[in-house]
Amino acid sequence: MNLGFNSLCIVNLEKKIDKLFIRIDTLKTEVSSLKEDNTVLKTKNSSLENKVDFLENRLQRKNSSNRSIPPSKDVNRVRPNQSLREKKGKKSGGQKGHAGITLKMQDKVDNVVNVVNHKKYYCSCCREKLFGGQVLLGRRQVFVIP
Repeated sequence: MNLGFNSLCIVNLEKKIDKLFIRIDTLKTEVSSLKEDNTVLKTKNSSLENKVDFLENRLQRKNSSNRSIPPSKDVNRVRPNQSLREKKGKKSGGQKGHAGITLKMQDKVDNVVNVVNHKKYYCSCCREKLFGGQVLLGRRQVFVIP
């Protein structure tokens, strides 16, 4: 009886070994197909890298100095400085404490025809109607340069 058990074990082991050999053969075919795919992909990759290098070189060569394209289309162009003035840390315009100079209102008008009285009949803040003694007068002066 002991011999029968050993023979069954041997048969089972032989079947398992056969299955493993079949599995090894399928894995070998998969590995060979993957190697072929890998070589194809490597060649495609190298051709695409060459194409990218060519296109990058082409982009870098064309600029406004050697082609009839505007400078705004230059790739990676260096923009010139807007101002050559040295920075002093102050804001632009009149500084605090500076005495401003404005045109003074003239008492004598050369052309009386152009004098117009500007009257307001409504308050600009609350839009209430202004009555007789509360009429606001505005004054402005326009200079005509010949």
